[in-house]
Amino acid sequence: MSSKITADSVLDGDLTSNIKYSLEKTVNTQAAGEYPIEFRVMDRGGNTVYLKTQISISDKSYAGIDVKLKDYLIYLSVGDAFDPNAYFDSADKEGELTVQSNVNTAKAGS
Repeated sequence: MSSKITADSVLDGDLTSNIKYSLEKTVNTQAAGEYPIEFRVMDRGGNTVYLKTQISISDKSYAGIDVKLKDYLIYLSVGDAFDPNAYFDSADKEGELTVQSNVNTAKAGS
């Protein structure tokens, strides 16, 4: 689906060709909207990793905003403090950024 999505395993090496995806609904590229998508890949040991994200179709007339992140992948241990605002390097033209996060560091994988 995208050459920008890759998967690697310490044991198996490059798993990019094994990436599968599923959509909750058909993506209509002619209408602005959000489309949930789930990527998954399994290694030879049967361990599966899932990535749930969104495909965003925006109005062509909307220029959007440029948001830059300090880190694109974050590893936390159970119980670690997490402030999502600490990972953004820039905001919109007005200098404001609103972040919604449901990360629960009290439980692994949430």
